[in-house]
Amino acid sequence: MRRLFRNEYRGCVVFFFCRYIIVDGKVWITDLRRRWCYTLKGGESFGEVCMVYGTRRTFNAFAGSTVEVFAITREDYVHILLRYVGPGRHKS
Repeated sequence: MRRLFRNEYRGCVVFFFCRYIIVDGKVWITDLRRRWCYTLKGGESFGEVCMVYGTRRTFNAFAGSTVEVFAITREDYVHILLRYVGPGRHKS
């Protein structure tokens, strides 16, 4: 079992304030006492609250198997929003 990040980190270890999208594998989410809460698998994601609000993580994430994930940084997320959903993109 390999820890992806711990609750005391802000954002993630490599990129700060990012959202993870699981491509393949399983990620185990635990509470602060390392008690299992739930399992995420391919197509699911986590980390969006920390990414959007810049808050401290409230859980731990462990690789339950070999895992492939994409990390979307806060900067990339803002860029996507401004480009595709930003001002002038809405039609009434």
